[in-house]
Amino acid sequence: MRLSKLFATIGLTATFAISSIIGLPYSKKVKAQQPASRPFGYILKSAIWNTNSIPVCWENPSNNFSAEMIWVRDAVANSWGAIPNSRVQFINWNQCSSNSSGIRIQINDEGPHTKGLGFKLNGVSNGMVLNFTFQNWSPACQTTRERCIKLIAIHEFGHALSFAHEQNRIDTPVTQPNSTKKFCTEERQGSDGDVTIGAWDLNSVMNYCNPQWNGNGRLSDVDIQTFNSVYGPAPNPFVQNSIQESSFSGPLVEGMIVQLQTLGDINGLRWLDGRTGDGTVGLVSSENRGFSGTKWRVHKLNNSDIALECLGEINGARWLDGRTGDGTVGLAPKGDGSFSGAVWRVHRINKSDIRLESLGTIEGPRWLDGRTADGTVGLVSSENRGFSGTKWRISIN
Repeated sequence: MRLSKLFATIGLTATFAISSIIGLPYSKKVKAQQPASRPFGYILKSAIWNTNSIPVCWENPSNNFSAEMIWVRDAVANSWGAIPNSRVQFINWNQCSSNSSGIRIQINDEGPHTKGLGFKLNGVSNGMVLNFTFQNWSPACQTTRERCIKLIAIHEFGHALSFAHEQNRIDTPVTQPNSTKKFCTEERQGSDGDVTIGAWDLNSVMNYCNPQWNGNGRLSDVDIQTFNSVYGPAPNPFVQNSIQESSFSGPLVEGMIVQLQTLGDINGLRWLDGRTGDGTVGLVSSENRGFSGTKWRVHKLNNSDIALECLGEINGARWLDGRTGDGTVGLAPKGDGSFSGAVWRVHRINKSDIRLESLGTIEGPRWLDGRTADGTVGLVSSENRGFSGTKWRISIN
């Protein structure tokens, strides 16, 4: 039975199709076509986790769902977590705090999905959504809730490990060999990978064309091969050598936790650090980039403007604020637009580097500038926006 018919039979069709969100198959189909000639794969190298312990937390845990939360944890432990000699473990599984890192799961009655792949989910609010009730989405699952919840969790945690959808690969066989009969015509969906490991895999839990829904929860041999190439005891050097925590080229999305490194050409301190205890902002060294004040949560205000919330552990003002009247930078108590200097326009320089322009309403300098020689941060004028200290590299924390 083709997968689309199987979904129709059991009622597992999502009602959304957003290319930036990674989820489960949905009912809309497109005409069969040959894949475009670009390097699709099912691992995204830039999103591979650079830690062996990946925190997991629940945004909205409930005693009403205590059994379901255990089903998810067990499903992950018995699939991805059961691969022999794995270096990765999912830890914590507690309630999220405002600055929790790792995979943050929201329980909601909608199509399950993630807001990206792998490490790009780190600290993102509601970065993974799982459905426990199936009142609105896929009501057929109400009679087999435990099975549905477990199989969906295995698929979504594949995305959380940086696996893209298998049918997105360039070598996906749209037609059967030596025939015009259609074979795998499921629509490409979600983010693509950039590394293919092994042959195209019909049986992958990440393949919409798998004749068994989500592989019936069983990782295929190629799923395991791919996992071991990245997270196993002897990872593939080609894949591992691409892991760089120093840059991020994707869009800044709501809830993402980032760190900002000034690219000033003088040696010295360069990581943007908010001091919530006294409301000041400065730079710290690479050795101290783990300070809580170097972590900033992105809040999208519109397509081009953001507010940056410092996640420093000490109570106090925490919104990055450019004071255009005197060219200083500090922390404001609010980031809702009531302090105009706490609104920042993002200007892309290249895939991983940006400039930040304060939209303070008072005339004056407005480009965020890191002074690596003395560790201070301030604003410079448009005439000086080319200073190396006004270039900032984004890292996902």
